[in-house]
Amino acid sequence: MSKPLSPSWAAQLYYRLGERFSAKGTPLVHLRIKGGNCVWKSGTLSSVTTRTITGLLREANISNAVVKRYRDNGFHFSPSIPETIRQKLRNVLSLN
Repeated sequence: MSKPLSPSWAAQLYYRLGERFSAKGTPLVHLRIKGGNCVWKSGTLSSVTTRTITGLLREANISNAVVKRYRDNGFHFSPSIPETIRQKLRNVLSLN
């Protein structure tokens, strides 16, 4: 009979695997902003949406960040993005 896994082991596994197995699942749109430019990890957006997002982040002087949109319309933003910009990004991504 095997020993049950300790809670610390489960926490370590969760952090190592990252959000691949999170409750929200795989993001529909995952973009990373590096040096003020958008680097798309997954998902598709129109060119107008891309330009709008890039413009919003440049206006706010945000050069490095992560933005994700999930199937349930949930969002994840880097802490470096202020709340006012987050709401604008939600609006833009919801209309896409």
